[in-house]
Amino acid sequence: MGSGGGFPGLVVAAILSDLQPECKMILIEADKRKAVFLREAARHMAISVAVHDARVETMPPLGADVVSARALAAMPTLCAYAQRHLLPGGTALFLKGANHQAEIDDATAQGWRFDVTAHKSVTDPDGAILELRNIQHDLG
Repeated sequence: MGSGGGFPGLVVAAILSDLQPECKMILIEADKRKAVFLREAARHMAISVAVHDARVETMPPLGADVVSARALAAMPTLCAYAQRHLLPGGTALFLKGANHQAEIDDATAQGWRFDVTAHKSVTDPDGAILELRNIQHDLG
């Protein structure tokens, strides 16, 4: 979601093309120029990727096993996007910086519930990759 310059989407797609070529990779990027870049980069890398130049919130639900986002939105918004596009039992991976715990706290304060595992970033000593499962929103 919000694939931008292709990280981590194109990187993951390249790895999956070798390890699990049957896996379908979808990149969503609202900026049409960036979407064109993503298509062209995938073509040059000879990897199969579907690129949608649309806003993630307007896309029909994708029924994905895994969704990811980096520098797209705050946690409450990401939770809404993930819940919309994930299959039951799916996983969301969000790359977050030093304030990741505050973002988790903000999301839970806004009624979001999830199981979260924070994996320490190897590129940012204060950052984390947040692995969310069982994303639900309390409506009341």
